Amino acid sequence: MSAIDRFAIVQVSVIFHSINSVSVWLITVVAVVDAADD
Repeated sequence: MSAIDRFAIVQVSVIFHSINSVSVWLITVVAVVDAADD
């Protein structure tokens, strides 16, 4: 595997992880707001 391929895989992993963290955070916020609404 070349260094460029490895770098690309790391970039994709970081981006994917960031998106994943944001969606988890949004789900948490929605759940808290929904619970507070009751």
